[in-house]
Amino acid sequence: MKVAEYIRSELQDDGIEILTPIYRRILDEAVAQCEDGAFTASRYFLAHTDLEISKLAADMMSTKYQLSKYFADADDRAVKQTTLSEDAQEAENEARKKEKEREQLERWIVHDIFTLKNAYIKHKIDEVNKQIREFQADEEKVMELLRERMRLDEIKRLLSKELGERIVTGIGK
Repeated sequence: MKVAEYIRSELQDDGIEILTPIYRRILDEAVAQCEDGAFTASRYFLAHTDLEISKLAADMMSTKYQLSKYFADADDRAVKQTTLSEDAQEAENEARKKEKEREQLERWIVHDIFTLKNAYIKHKIDEVNKQIREFQADEEKVMELLRERMRLDEIKRLLSKELGERIVTGIGK
């Protein structure tokens, strides 16, 4: 499963939609392009016809967001030629390093998905808090909204635990 497909799957499983149109469009296009075995996200989005998308891609491709050289372009990798024993040792070291970096990338992806889910839940909590203020005169509606906020607070607590965040709750912000 490609990263874009994994992200889409994780968000869909939790009923989360990307609220920012440009990011939603980028994810939709990335998932659609995953069918093409030659798809390289950086090339595709840097050369995108929508200038806003290509600019965003360029910003994301800055050094701050660069992946390891092992993931940047699979075709550019080559093992240096030395003696046979050195070649084998170097290849083994490269394979171990690549595996460590792949594991680190997987942790980053999972962490970033949890961060996105946490932001989405915080947004939903803010919406519910706003509705509670709007419907103060309707006790039944307020009780329903309070139950929803409790459910969202529990989800936020679980996400915060996964992210290693401290949990600070506020009533009615």
